Amino acid sequence: MRGTVNFEQVKRVADKLQQDGQKVSVRAVQRITGGSMTTVLELLRQWQQRQQTAVLSSATEENLSEALRAAISSEIAENVSRCRAAMEAQIQLAEQRAQETGDLLKDAEIREQELLATIDADKKEITALATQLKMTESKAGELEAKIEELRKALLEAEKRASVAETRVEERDKSIKVLEERRAAAKAKGQKKEPK
Repeated sequence: MRGTVNFEQVKRVADKLQQDGQKVSVRAVQRITGGSMTTVLELLRQWQQRQQTAVLSSATEENLSEALRAAISSEIAENVSRCRAAMEAQIQLAEQRAQETGDLLKDAEIREQELLATIDADKKEITALATQLKMTESKAGELEAKIEELRKALLEAEKRASVAETRVEERDKSIKVLEERRAAAKAKGQKKEPK
């Protein structure tokens, strides 16, 4: 932020610029003294009016003709008017740029808020998806455990089926042996009857 500036500061800088043969402008003075453009412009106008008064006073002291004094006064007034117009144009341009910058800043702030809202929504969605993923992983774990239990149960059932099949085979063999013995006993019994 720019500090305050007074007439003496502006006068010193303007006198120095003039002595060095440089252009005395609001920007040139403000660059050295600081302060707002409006304040520097007003103080620079006072300095120019004092300069004009000093020139006129000097001209009066040297008994210049009225026509010459009027010409000098007119020339100074025209220079002051041109400088004033140029400075006012510079101030207007600076104010316009400041307004445009302010508008751009507002647009940037709105965009920033929109982006922050989008980021917040994305974070919430990511959190929800992470929760869903954990639930899915948990369910997948439960399903894997159930599948493992079913595999064990299937293996157990296959073992039982194998044991049962073995028993059935053994029973079938026993029945066959019994049938063969019965057939053999029957055949033996029939051979004995003809005697």
